[in-house]
Amino acid sequence: MRSDLEARLLATLRSANDFARLNEIGLTRDSFEHYQQLYDHISKMVEATGRVPRLLDLKQTFNLPDVVTRNAEEFNYLIDEAGRFQMVQGVQELIDENVKEHGDNPAELIEGLVRDLSNLGPTSESQLSITDSSMVERMAKYEAWSRDPTKKGIPTGMSFFDEKVKLGWLPGEVIGLVGRTYVGKSWLLMFFGQVAWQAGKRILFVSPEMSVEETEARFDGMLMAKNDIIVDVTDLYRGYIPNEKMKKLAAKVATKKSWVTYSSSEEGRFGLATLGRLVRHHKPDMLIVDGLPLLEAEGGKRQQVWESIKELSYGLKHLAVRQNIVILISHQATRRAHNIARPPGLHEISLGDAFAQACDRVLALSRPEHEEEILRITVQKFRKGQPHAAGVDFTFVPKRGEIHEYVPRDAGRAGDADTKGNGKRTGDEVSLP
Repeated sequence: MRSDLEARLLATLRSANDFARLNEIGLTRDSFEHYQQLYDHISKMVEATGRVPRLLDLKQTFNLPDVVTRNAEEFNYLIDEAGRFQMVQGVQELIDENVKEHGDNPAELIEGLVRDLSNLGPTSESQLSITDSSMVERMAKYEAWSRDPTKKGIPTGMSFFDEKVKLGWLPGEVIGLVGRTYVGKSWLLMFFGQVAWQAGKRILFVSPEMSVEETEARFDGMLMAKNDIIVDVTDLYRGYIPNEKMKKLAAKVATKKSWVTYSSSEEGRFGLATLGRLVRHHKPDMLIVDGLPLLEAEGGKRQQVWESIKELSYGLKHLAVRQNIVILISHQATRRAHNIARPPGLHEISLGDAFAQACDRVLALSRPEHEEEILRITVQKFRKGQPHAAGVDFTFVPKRGEIHEYVPRDAGRAGDADTKGNGKRTGDEVSLP
């Protein structure tokens, strides 16, 4: 943006809500090339007090022009100007990206430009509704849903959500998985992704932590296990001669083209802008990100770590709502949660409360003592319902690709963590979307 536009826009902010509107139209710290210190000053004041600094103080501290004023009309005009600038910049980025990818093929270039540019805009139909005039339509929807025996949302693979609550993953939600290192977060993300993929949903899996080869070996091992094909996943890393049953399964899966995997690259770490472009390009129903701390905040190295976590958390929530998708992401628990037999609480999420606040559901992972092949998933937060302190036990043998809810043979109720007995597999052979 122009220097004068940056100064006038930041100085005219009247409240914390005005400051939040910057993020709503995609303006972050990096958007203010000339006045990043002013942005930081306002951000810290809003965080600490819930208010913006006085205009007089800003003028004296940052040597702003005397013509800068603060009123509603000026702010609305400037926010529109900034939004238009952001739109132009987004158009240019999409054009450059498509030319780079399809420059040698005019037909693909035109198709890519039409697809991406049509999806670029300040609002979409999924975000806009005339609330009062559409109430009659909503009554009809509620009635139709009441007659539908199937659950609402994307299947989760957890009986607590799918059967008891009858609410799967819903568009606009961010679901956070929290646990200590090596407890099984990456594997569980893959499980949730495969359940959604099996239901015909399109998946975008981003793993800054693992290579594409490792991620896809886990995908293969878990899918084969669901089809009663015995394989040691670690053998796939070293090379493996597949049998005929494996080849037939692979040929069937290869026709689907609805799971896209990205890994880290030499170009740098994934950030919110990159994730947004990938979502616009691939149009997934579900975005899965393996590792929040491995993402790059737009604020860069000048930010403290907790500030980066906050920016990333709320940025992902904004992305989920704006694109009307589900986002699953894993995050670390603090060292205080070193005992992995106990599920970490919300206060033990690494580096602040912002992650838990931004998430619609928080699942805490633990490994009960004397239960080597059990992973316990405790629902610590559920915005549309109640937490589930008892948790849900999963059979967890990732080496063989076996991950599914544990149901004791003599269980009277699925999903209770305190019910004992010899477990068995649940469900039939996996059906492909």
